Amino acid sequence: MLWEFLPMQLRMLGMVLSREAIADIGKPDAWLTDKMQLGLLDGVVIHTPGHSEGSCCFYFHDSRLLLAGDTLFRGAVGRSDMLGGSPEKLKDSIVNKLYTLPDEVTVITGHGPSTMIGHEKRNNSYIRAEL
Repeated sequence: MLWEFLPMQLRMLGMVLSREAIADIGKPDAWLTDKMQLGLLDGVVIHTPGHSEGSCCFYFHDSRLLLAGDTLFRGAVGRSDMLGGSPEKLKDSIVNKLYTLPDEVTVITGHGPSTMIGHEKRNNSYIRAEL
């Protein structure tokens, strides 16, 4: 869905690309799906809608590392008020997908300092886990 609105999204961010430049970007070869393996790495895709409909995090089990993008921040969560966002879906994604990971998982956020799943479950001012 968001892919179809790329020109509009770029304008919202103050960026203008010609039709030729947008065409040169090309369409995605494939869409990521929940639990999809990340090639030969020990990682999997975790579909986490809420910030946007297609938001995903990438979890690397052996490294106990989560690349959370704009889904989860240290003490906060990503915006859910833009195209395709949903506060209810964001909360569901965090509580039922991310907070089920081990407490020792390091979270690399899309903005700001890294954090740990256990820390966020206990201290996140937006979404605390039911302990």
